[in-house]
Amino acid sequence: MFIIENVEEPRGTIISELSRNLRARGFKVSDPELSGLVSFDLMARREDERYFLKVLYNVDTIRRDAAVELLTLARMTDSACVVVGERSGAGRLEDGIVYYRHSIPIMSLMTFVDYVDGERPYVFSGPGGYYVSINGTEMRRTRQNRGFSIGYVSGKIGTSRRSVSLYESGSAATVEVFMKIQALLESDIKKSIDFREEIMGMDVYPSESEAEDELLRTVSGRITEAGYTVNIMHKSPFDALARHSRETLIMGLLDLIGKDYKRASAMRNISDILENDLIILARSRTERTQISGCPVVNIPEFLDFCDRGDLEALLERKKRGL
Repeated sequence: MFIIENVEEPRGTIISELSRNLRARGFKVSDPELSGLVSFDLMARREDERYFLKVLYNVDTIRRDAAVELLTLARMTDSACVVVGERSGAGRLEDGIVYYRHSIPIMSLMTFVDYVDGERPYVFSGPGGYYVSINGTEMRRTRQNRGFSIGYVSGKIGTSRRSVSLYESGSAATVEVFMKIQALLESDIKKSIDFREEIMGMDVYPSESEAEDELLRTVSGRITEAGYTVNIMHKSPFDALARHSRETLIMGLLDLIGKDYKRASAMRNISDILENDLIILARSRTERTQISGCPVVNIPEFLDFCDRGDLEALLERKKRGL
């Protein structure tokens, strides 16, 4: 169990401990001091594992808009998003238990470290107590192999036949009922929680909000016409993500002065870890070809493409010019 002793800055302590543990396990981890971050604190990748991580000492403080943006980031980049915290209003988060707020999985630092180590949790907190995800296929197979009817199982565990059918369809059971089923069937019927699988199983992208910035609306509209799915970011260092098939483009609309240099560096850091294309759109005309290692394109030049092929060719030319 990790004990957070620095009560004056507990969140910063968790971020440092989380970053250290991930790096020790072979993850590439973003700079925790990235500019312009609100929706997430760290981005980490190890081969095909990608995580957007938000750290909160009290997880009850997560806002719905931040959760929506986290889910959007995860969906658009084939990643998982997780909130790592220390406690809620009900007390300290228990290790080995997954909690949820606004569909985002929440857990202690120890639980997340165990998760990336391959020890995936299967117990989650829900209305009225703790629940276990059931491997319905395994439960049905074992019941049938032992010659038990649904009625027999329901009588032994004290639930209705409908409940047993629901468990075999993948519905979760309370910990108490799960223990009874497992003892009766003498088989491992739990289903470990896979955060990325949960998020990618959502029917639609959580966020489709329109940009308040007129220029960004124009840009996103043109990219949409080229066949991309575009999501506007409000609490990230970049302004939008555009996706086609399995390719994601990170976009920033910058003035190229002052603090925008820090934003460009933050975008470069995230794109390097994700290994996604990145482009900076200059609000005012510039002769610059790059900023902080990011390719820069003037708006008229960017809007001149006719289709996805033209856009991809433009991106390739800019990358070669760095």
